[in-house]
Amino acid sequence: MECTHAGQNTDVLFRFPVQSAKDRAIFGIDLQGHIISWNPGAEHIKGWRAEEVLGQHFRMLFPEDYRQQGRVRRKS
Repeated sequence: MECTHAGQNTDVLFRFPVQSAKDRAIFGIDLQGHIISWNPGAEHIKGWRAEEVLGQHFRMLFPEDYRQQGRVRRKS
């Protein structure tokens, strides 16, 4: 049996578990390190709404002292 609609539902199949996970912080970042997705679990655990973090660099997720010490940096 061949599945002809596999690509159409892939996004829905991915989104449902990610958006329904309230006890797991799941987020995506682009190649430059900017946050591009933020699930309700991340909102609950970290305390920031998606509107506050989308587009920000992932460094914002780390404590200020880590950032000042250079402990959070992109590996080349």
